[in-house]
Amino acid sequence: MIPKPSRNVVIAAVAALVVAAIAIGLTVFAAVRHNRDAVDRPQLSVAGPSGLRYVSPYLYCDDVGQGRCDPKGSPAKIPLEPGQTIWVSMPSYISERPWDVSVQYLFPGGASTVENTTHLEPGQSMLTLMSKPDALVAQIEVHVPSVVQDSFGNLLTQAAWSIDTLPAHLAPKR
Repeated sequence: MIPKPSRNVVIAAVAALVVAAIAIGLTVFAAVRHNRDAVDRPQLSVAGPSGLRYVSPYLYCDDVGQGRCDPKGSPAKIPLEPGQTIWVSMPSYISERPWDVSVQYLFPGGASTVENTTHLEPGQSMLTLMSKPDALVAQIEVHVPSVVQDSFGNLLTQAAWSIDTLPAHLAPKR
């Protein structure tokens, strides 16, 4: 004959099962939430002297109005020496809507300028930039505006990609 377990043993066993069920439920919930949050972000395809690289956004917002944005990243580092060319291909996420590009050039003597270009018509999906001794390409930024405006009526950025193209000998030491 098998003795009956005491009341305390039954209560302990039920409590252990409840704790195990809660732990399993929380683990499944966390895994599902993590997979939902790990959404692939659109990337730039960048071909340069060091080959093909994919550049993730350094700023990406799911909801600009509610401030639901990924933590800010840092620019991709793709050094470009004078005489070298870089090609930047936009994914459809960018090319199918209005977008802006800013290119910073450095000149001998330390002067610089930024050229801003707005693409309003869908379809433009490739940039070709050449760094020259008299005009080094230092930085490339691509922005996709949201429909949310700041207090001055400017559209806030929904997503941005940044490429630091300073040659190694000019880049700040870290």
